[in-house]
Amino acid sequence: MVQSNLVYDIGAHHGDDTAWYLAKGYRVVAVEANPLLAEELEQHFSAAIKAGNLIVLNVAVAEKDNDWIFFYVSRDDWRSSATKNLAEREAAIDQTVELASTTLAGLFEKYGTPYYCKIDIEGNDAVAIRSLAGKTSQPRYISCEIACHSIAEIQQNNHLLFTTLDALRAAGYTSFQLIDQESLLPLTDENYYRRIQQFYSRVRTKLERITGWYTARFSNRHLVACTRKVDPDYVTAPFGEALSGTWSDYETTRKYIRRHYDDFYATTQNKQLIFWVDIHARS
Repeated sequence: MVQSNLVYDIGAHHGDDTAWYLAKGYRVVAVEANPLLAEELEQHFSAAIKAGNLIVLNVAVAEKDNDWIFFYVSRDDWRSSATKNLAEREAAIDQTVELASTTLAGLFEKYGTPYYCKIDIEGNDAVAIRSLAGKTSQPRYISCEIACHSIAEIQQNNHLLFTTLDALRAAGYTSFQLIDQESLLPLTDENYYRRIQQFYSRVRTKLERITGWYTARFSNRHLVACTRKVDPDYVTAPFGEALSGTWSDYETTRKYIRRHYDDFYATTQNKQLIFWVDIHARS
């Protein structure tokens, strides 16, 4: 049974999202594989832990329960991953640790099924979601990254573009929204990436950065950050019905992904960048 006051933060990092969920009155299960960051979370949120509102777990979400896997801690901690080649992109690996593994479904069985589950575990989001296929109790809302690979890699292996969407559909999710993570704006049938590369848009962006006055049409990130009183670099989109876009079915969402990826690839000079877009799904 879904617990309406419970949220999971899978890949909690420094806890910015965890703090927001707690502030909104949710109980939170925060999962962080990086041992140093997990310890940081325990110290920073000690009051919430003592109050019974937060559980911090230093485990790796993987394909199997009760196994041991290697986790690669990158010098840029946000790049850390259970996938070595992703962890060492543009930064050296500082540490390799062996962690107990759990499936996402296993976590739900032990700690309860949440109303919302955020997943951001650098290339392993689909792995986590696949364990939910065939389960009767699932989060009402869930979000994850479309892909953690560079657009150059995706161009060579197009199935990477739809891995998480297909995993969500296999798990029973039927409605989706795409959120550009740079601006936190929904991606629909408009030519978003081509539009922001137009001369007017580029000038406006520079003026906004200079003045600090941002418009939701071009960026929702600073508005959300100001509302939550957090660093804009570490803020994520709202979830559930608080999203500003409209829900689409699988086929429409697949077309949107293809269209926006093609536009992003065509307008981006650095092909080592990632297609930084999240999928939000509703059961």
